[in-house]
Amino acid sequence: MNITTATPVEIDTVLAKIWTRIATVEAEIKGYEKKGREALKCIRHGYTGYQGILDRSQAKIAELEAQLPALEAEANPYEAEFVRRGGWTRAFLCTSNNGHVHKDRNCSTTRLRTQFVWLIDYSGKDEAEVVADAGCIACTVCYPSAPVDVLARPTKIFASPEAKAKAEKEAAKPADCDGSSTWDYPRETARLGYYSGNYGVCSHCNQNITVSSTGKMRKHKPKAAG
Repeated sequence: MNITTATPVEIDTVLAKIWTRIATVEAEIKGYEKKGREALKCIRHGYTGYQGILDRSQAKIAELEAQLPALEAEANPYEAEFVRRGGWTRAFLCTSNNGHVHKDRNCSTTRLRTQFVWLIDYSGKDEAEVVADAGCIACTVCYPSAPVDVLARPTKIFASPEAKAKAEKEAAKPADCDGSSTWDYPRETARLGYYSGNYGVCSHCNQNITVSSTGKMRKHKPKAAG
């Protein structure tokens, strides 16, 4: 691939693979560092049988760290091309529950351990297009000028096909009846004041709906047609 003529998507596709390999090595290093700290703690408490674990952990860390310079060198030309062009639009989806779409992985609303999915298909696209597809999960810190009406729209971006299917299933469910969590029912036909079994006839859907201790009707769906 000619880096100088490659598209942002092509370059970021390669970079993402390299970054994944780097992240894998760094995660292994952290694992051995933890194992080494635990072994050292045991040694300091007099358990000398842990010296072998400490030695093997330290050797493995050195072996893994020796792999990083080559991986970083592999990424450097692609990183340099990104800088040479003055950068381009990128998008990252936080994989936590209710995660947002960010323009980079250094947003002040995220943490050091925050995990992301790199949305490579959006590399180089207009920022307005990213925000439009992100909708309600667009980070308002990363995209402070995003229109309010766009931020209210359902998102088109998902961390996985499973997450998309789940969201589509939820969206297909009927909305709650307008009478949910209200006192919109006639008192003369309601059953109130008892230890249990209290209900009211919802003025919106004409169903018998149980009421809470405060007299509000529980959340419920409209009565199905037919």
